[in-house]
Amino acid sequence: MSVNRIDFAVLGSTPLARLVAGLLASIHGKTVVSIGDSQGAFRLPNGIDLSVAPITRPESWSMLDHALPETLKLLARVAGKGCWSRIDPILFAETAAGRMALAHMRNSAAGFGHAIEPLAPGQLGPNRDGIVMRDAVLLQRTQLEPALDHWLDKLKVRRLPQAGTDITLRRDGSAIIDLQGQPVTADSVVLIDDAALLQHLAPNVLASVFVSSPACAILTDPMSGLAAPALLQVDAGLSLFQRNTGGVVAIAHGTIEACTPRLAALLGAHGKLHRAGQSRFDRLASHDGAPVLGRINNAGPVVIGDLGPSGAFLAPALARWLSGAALEEEAAYFAARAPGRALSPSQVADYAGGIEARA
Repeated sequence: MSVNRIDFAVLGSTPLARLVAGLLASIHGKTVVSIGDSQGAFRLPNGIDLSVAPITRPESWSMLDHALPETLKLLARVAGKGCWSRIDPILFAETAAGRMALAHMRNSAAGFGHAIEPLAPGQLGPNRDGIVMRDAVLLQRTQLEPALDHWLDKLKVRRLPQAGTDITLRRDGSAIIDLQGQPVTADSVVLIDDAALLQHLAPNVLASVFVSSPACAILTDPMSGLAAPALLQVDAGLSLFQRNTGGVVAIAHGTIEACTPRLAALLGAHGKLHRAGQSRFDRLASHDGAPVLGRINNAGPVVIGDLGPSGAFLAPALARWLSGAALEEEAAYFAARAPGRALSPSQVADYAGGIEARA
C-alpha cells in the first residue's frame, strides 16, 4: 500500500462492508482501508443477514439468486461453512397492506424456483398471515466477523476503528485520512452502513434520499424455541432470530419502550419480557423502499444503503460495480437505483413496510 495514496476507503461495520473491502483488494487488486468496528461477539447486531428478504421485484430476486452461489463459495474459503446455517425462515404480516405485499413476495420468489409454503391459519396467533421459505441461508455474525477481520489482515487491508479515525471527505468523492499522523488520500470513499451514512452525510443531503428513525435490538433470556430459526414481520420492520444459547435477538423499528410489549406479545411472554441486553440506534430507509447505490447529486462519497437483510450476499457484485467491472445485469440493476432516480412514480419501488410501520 502506498504511504500517501490508496484506491478505496470503505466505511462500515457490517459483514457487507468487510466483504466488499476484501474483494476490492483480493479480486480487483485495489488498495483499501476498512473503517469500522468489529462487533460480532461484543454487542448486539443491528441487522440480520439472510438470503431471502421482504422484496417484491423480480429483478431483485434474480440478483440474489445469481449472487448466492458465488458468495457462499467465498465465505467457505474465508470463514468456513460454519459461518452460515441453512434454515426455513418465516415471513409474516398483520396489516392488509402487509398481507398483499407478502402475496407479491411469494409469487415473485416462487417464479425463481424458491420453495414456499403458507403457514397454517393461527400458527403465529390471530390476524397474522405468513409463509415459510425453504432452504435459506442465515449468516452467523459471531463466527463470521472475526474470520473476515483475519482475512482483511492477510490481504494487508488496513483496519481502522470508526470512532477516533480522522477523515475529511471531499466533494469529488475522495478523502484525506489520518493514519497515525500520516495523511493519506483515498481516491474513492464508500459508505456502506447506516452508521457511516449518518456520521458522514450532511442532514439535508441524507434527508433527500433517506428517512431516518429510531430502532433497537433486544436480547431475551433463553426461552423455548421460536416458530422458526428466523422470523421477519414485513409490515413492521421486525426481525427475530434465536441464538444457540436460546436467547432471542429482536431487531425492530421504534424505541425499546415501544417495542418491548409488542415483542412480548409476539413471543407469547406472559407478563414482563426478560431482557438480557438491549441497544439503540438509528435506521435509514429510502423513500421508495428500494436500495440506494451511487453518489448523491453526483458529488461526495459512494452511498450504498437500504439493501435489507440480503445485502451481504451482493458483495461480489458490488465490488465489481465499484471497480468498473460489473456484469451487464448488475450494472443495469445498480444504475436504476441511483440516488437521483425519479420517485413520483418510482420505477424500482419496493414494499416499504418499515416506513409505514413508523409513520
